[in-house]
Amino acid sequence: MKELKTYPWSGHAVIMGVKEIPGQRTDEVLLYFGDKRRSARAKYEEFVADGIGLGKRDELVGGGLRRVMKAVGDDFISAYDERILGTAGFVQQLQEDKEVAERLDTRLPLMQFVEEFAKASGICVVALSQRRRGAELSDVKSVICHVATRRLGYSGSVVATVLGITRSGVSRAAQRGEVVLQENRHLLDKVEALLNRSTPSP
Repeated sequence: MKELKTYPWSGHAVIMGVKEIPGQRTDEVLLYFGDKRRSARAKYEEFVADGIGLGKRDELVGGGLRRVMKAVGDDFISAYDERILGTAGFVQQLQEDKEVAERLDTRLPLMQFVEEFAKASGICVVALSQRRRGAELSDVKSVICHVATRRLGYSGSVVATVLGITRSGVSRAAQRGEVVLQENRHLLDKVEALLNRSTPSP
């Protein structure tokens, strides 16, 4: 819950008053939990924490486009970003905001990261999507899951599709990947080199 407050690809931090995103209607959400902002935030946070125990919920699984289609139907969506849950108007509003657009546009493409990190680690890319075993392969997969979801902001379902594993498997691997990076400086250096190289110059 502490990490969620600062996670850049979620509106939770906005609702908790840690940051601002133009267009996000924080007050409308908080009104469901109380009239006073401070107590409403506390109840909202309890609500989110309680949801963890509910586990995977099929109605909430899928990328942003899939969830938007469930919400608004099959009408043409003129603006779309898989990281954002909302109507086309909301997505477009974020894309037009200079600060937000810069953050959205600088994300390293997932497949590029997977391919380049696998190559730098001496792992065949094809092996990543196969059910092969081995400590080295497992470490690389775990690091990819961690970096893709925690550093690059990709959803677990997208990463799961690329690696051929389940969304819950991505979640478990991401936690393990953090430990792997802490214990293996050479892998951390490779990750940082790839991420830094993808960051455009000011």
